Amino acid sequence: MEPLPVCLTIVGLFILCGFFTVMTAALDDVSLSLLQKEPEDRRCRTLLKLKENETAFLSVCRFWTTLLLLAAGAVGAVGFARTAPLYAALIVLAAAFAGIVIVWLAPLRIALKNAEPIARALAPVMRVVYIATSPVVAAAQWLARLLAVMGGVAPDEELSDITEEEIRLMVDIGSESGAIAPEEKEFIENIFEFDTMSAADVMTHRTDVAVLKLGDDPREWEKIVRDTGFSRFPVCGDKIDNIVGVVHARELYEFLYDGSGKAADIIRPAYVVPETVSADILFRNMQKEKNHMAIVADEYGGFSGIVTLDDLLEELVGQIMDEKEEQLEDAPPIIKLDENTWSIDGTAPLDDVSEELGVELPTEEYGTIGGLIFAQMDKIPDDGLTFEVEAYGLVMKVVKISDRRIERVLVCIAEPAGELENSEITE
Repeated sequence: MEPLPVCLTIVGLFILCGFFTVMTAALDDVSLSLLQKEPEDRRCRTLLKLKENETAFLSVCRFWTTLLLLAAGAVGAVGFARTAPLYAALIVLAAAFAGIVIVWLAPLRIALKNAEPIARALAPVMRVVYIATSPVVAAAQWLARLLAVMGGVAPDEELSDITEEEIRLMVDIGSESGAIAPEEKEFIENIFEFDTMSAADVMTHRTDVAVLKLGDDPREWEKIVRDTGFSRFPVCGDKIDNIVGVVHARELYEFLYDGSGKAADIIRPAYVVPETVSADILFRNMQKEKNHMAIVADEYGGFSGIVTLDDLLEELVGQIMDEKEEQLEDAPPIIKLDENTWSIDGTAPLDDVSEELGVELPTEEYGTIGGLIFAQMDKIPDDGLTFEVEAYGLVMKVVKISDRRIERVLVCIAEPAGELENSEITE
């Protein structure tokens, strides 16, 4: 055979393969919601049916693509059978390059750029191809399932189309290319991290919670409500670990305005959860039970902290500012003073400190740097004292402690303690 007709035949078969690539890519990329908006359009109805059986349609197109590529190979083998080996090798390389461009790259770019008009235009052709070929594909799928069973795979076992790691990789690629905004990337990553969090990771610790005492005058409660500005408050009995319920600020004001009844009447039952409950499960349960606040109990049944719906939402979408809150940014928890010194908030997460300083710290044992420091001591120092602790290759000078809590600490790596004395705290 003459080389030119053989080459033209191969290119023609490649173009037909590219046609099937265009159909699969256009159908996959066309918006399902867009098709559902036009139920009276015959082509939209056809595309909707094909979308419902997209996996089968993809198998149909793969069948034809494989058949056409085999035909192209057969034509090339016959047409260039008597060609010199070196010349034949060059022809094979050229054909492979042309195949990648004509069969995959160019059709994909065309289809993804004009998915909707292409899908609408080719809808009748897709339907004919699908109906004509589906029996052959169904037989092939039956044989594939039979072979899979012989290989030890259950016939009804569902295969995972995509993994979390693959989604994360696609998000990273989309972020680098600009298709996904940084805020969108952060939101998607927060969703994946959400189910790995527990109530203990999200809660506001008991030391930061305003708690009402059951025996106090309701006027004292009103003063705490006014000073803090929160909407819901845990109520404790004789001890803070004895949480008896929750009071809503609005109901407290209604009680004080009416001047009738008992304060105990406005105390609602507390929704108590363990520290270990998963954040996503807690979120769904709070929505279902219509609870805006959960009381977190430790393993001994003591009061550990509270979790609100706002706390859970902020783990997903970031900080939510109330219209009455001051729009002022707090000082960052970790401030680098020089190449070797940091000013760190006592409640800064220990894993963040470890990452910022580039040192290995026992993040599995302690949640904050304040907890790490207290673990090195026999007793909690009195308020107002300053002291130094050396551990894990760090010299840590506590410069502010109040209510038995470390508020600020200067941290230095492998430097004499005297240098810490000359560092200034940034407030």
